[in-house]
Amino acid sequence: MLSLVQPRIHRLYLTSATSSPLTQAAFANFSQLRYLRLSADIFPEDLHRCLDSLEELEELALQSAKAAVPSEELLKFVNGPRKLTKLRNISLEIAEGCIGQRVNPFTPEGIEVIESQEYERWIGDYSDEGEWFTGPVMRQGHEEWSKCERLLATAKENGVLVTGGLLKGLETLHAHLIEVNNLSVVRAFYHSNFHTIPRARQFALDHRFPLPELDIDSIDPKKLELVKVEMEEYGWFALTLRNKE
Repeated sequence: MLSLVQPRIHRLYLTSATSSPLTQAAFANFSQLRYLRLSADIFPEDLHRCLDSLEELEELALQSAKAAVPSEELLKFVNGPRKLTKLRNISLEIAEGCIGQRVNPFTPEGIEVIESQEYERWIGDYSDEGEWFTGPVMRQGHEEWSKCERLLATAKENGVLVTGGLLKGLETLHAHLIEVNNLSVVRAFYHSNFHTIPRARQFALDHRFPLPELDIDSIDPKKLELVKVEMEEYGWFALTLRNKE
């Protein structure tokens, strides 16, 4: 397919359904390319090697409903001996998510939800009731998300802007980590169910996410105090427990 494309074009859109396999040889003649958009179920493991001849490339866009974010390959585009020096934008329409309803014990409506335990139906991969959409986000795994965050930081340091649905996915991940924690605290404080706290804490720990301290071994179920900790960077609050003084 690429052999039929004029080599001096500046913009190129490719999908897995219409393009030949992505190889270094396939792009060798497109030295004038400024913008490249790839849409695929799976991106090549050697994506950087496939595209490192595109020295004039200013914008790279990747789109996929299934693929993992190729963070390690993208890092090579923005930093290192073979980086693309003219690259200014990477658009990643991958691992998108949606933040849904969130439990709030500090409002009358929130207390009603807690008393009815309606919140138990909110969080799910494709939950309509709670409006959360986390399937593509959770498929990435904590190690993949750690690499994504490193990519975002390194790209920023090198003057490359990263945009697209990935940012919403990362926002959804952080919101989900906070909500899973908050629900575990709500279960403990209002329903005397402490069983989900360790799992919620481990979930956040796996993602290196900074939840407020909660020492479950030292709290007294008869002297519990619910504590609200503002998480300004993430636009919400986290709940924790401590003993009343």
